Amino acid sequence: MPINNKSIQGYSPILHARSEKYFWKGKGALSIKTFKNGRAFYHAGHGHFAVDEGNYLLLIKSEYTNKYLDITWLEEKLYELAHRLLKVNRQVNKEILKLQSLRASTRKELYKRIHIGHEFISAYFDQSITLTDVARTACLSPNHFLRSYKQMFGISPHQYLSERRLQESKRLLLQTTRIT
Repeated sequence: MPINNKSIQGYSPILHARSEKYFWKGKGALSIKTFKNGRAFYHAGHGHFAVDEGNYLLLIKSEYTNKYLDITWLEEKLYELAHRLLKVNRQVNKEILKLQSLRASTRKELYKRIHIGHEFISAYFDQSITLTDVARTACLSPNHFLRSYKQMFGISPHQYLSERRLQESKRLLLQTTRIT
């Protein structure tokens, strides 16, 4: 689920994205890999791993070359990760409470569906999509999706789509300016 990934010191160890093809190249000493609605393959060290909904992969890479992994360092990284995951969980619970429903289980399900729609918009912002397309993806009626989306994000899906397109246009303009 998309979240505000701003954290202390401007870095978040949590990457959340959706794609038909998975490729991520980055640096880091600690990484947890998960995958939903399919399978991702990872090559790490001398091993090959498949990750799907039923499992996860924990990768630990030493920051120190020519030294063995320091247990104290590893414990600190795991506690830091646990702390940030708890912060994300608290934020998600606050967002769930914004939704108007009597039952907590209904709010949680609605939260998931709204985020499915939000991720759909984020993934296909550069294409012609309608509210009906997004609501269908979220398995909600257009009216219910629209109302719930506004409760959750404080803006309409159309406003978010417009903002996302403007951000991308700005990025492309800046990139074009730097090249020329």
